[in-house]
Amino acid sequence: MFSGETGVRFFFVLSGFLITRILWIQFKDLGTINLKNFFIRRILRLMPPLVLFYVLVISLMQTKFIAYDIEGLMFAFFYLYNYVPLLHYRNELAHIWSLSVEEQFYLIWPFLILFIKKYNVLLVLVLIFIVLSIVGTIFLPEFAFEVHLRPHRWFLPAGGFIAIGAAVALVQFKYEKFLIQIFHKKTFVLLFVAFLYLIPLFIPVFLVEVFSFLQAIGFGIFVCWIFYNQNSRFVSFSEFSPFVYVGKISYGLYVFQGVFLLTGPGSELKFQQFPLNLLLTFGLAILSYHLVEKPILKYKNRF
Repeated sequence: MFSGETGVRFFFVLSGFLITRILWIQFKDLGTINLKNFFIRRILRLMPPLVLFYVLVISLMQTKFIAYDIEGLMFAFFYLYNYVPLLHYRNELAHIWSLSVEEQFYLIWPFLILFIKKYNVLLVLVLIFIVLSIVGTIFLPEFAFEVHLRPHRWFLPAGGFIAIGAAVALVQFKYEKFLIQIFHKKTFVLLFVAFLYLIPLFIPVFLVEVFSFLQAIGFGIFVCWIFYNQNSRFVSFSEFSPFVYVGKISYGLYVFQGVFLLTGPGSELKFQQFPLNLLLTFGLAILSYHLVEKPILKYKNRF
């Protein structure tokens, strides 16, 4: 219910929703998408903390604090860590798999919107991709290569959760008047969202991965509810200034926690022990945001 995997899926849905809204609004307003500007903005947002992170990881590898693995590092650097063989899987780099899936999706999605142009075709393609992702989740673990890889993190099926967010954004554009009526302070919508979130409690364990797509759809509906209920108590609560600040530094937290908050075997090093690991993660994220990210993010306005 509160696993890292669940958190990543919800992040994928939110990402798909937000990026698709940005792209579709630009396309409807201008009749095109400035691909150069889109990708420059992505680079300006993502690369600065990542460069610092890779410098840190290489330094720790060179000083033998963590295992030296140039192959694994290359998989991470080129956004391919969701395909890394387990032989080169390093816990300090493990979290980069989710960023890899996201960037693979956005390497394709803006081009599809720009060249297909037709709303109905785009929505059908997204829905087909979600169905294929569910099918992949069911059948990929049956293959022998799962011993050497993590196929549930491949672009298909993991990208299906980003596609859910994209589908929610597209549906919102098409049926906005209807959705406003449905989502405006309707308690039954939140009850339905809660039901979808709680589904894993009521199904056999072997079906949890499959039903996680329903959980993600529930989160997409919740994002829509938030969108149409900006004056709700929940939104006011979420805008509590410490929460907002954590949101601002959250990308740095995501990047740097890989070294300090291992999610797999390891954590023997002193800087990976509580509470030092938390202090270092937050400390680096704060420094990264104020000294690196904020100054560089100002250049996004040019694009």
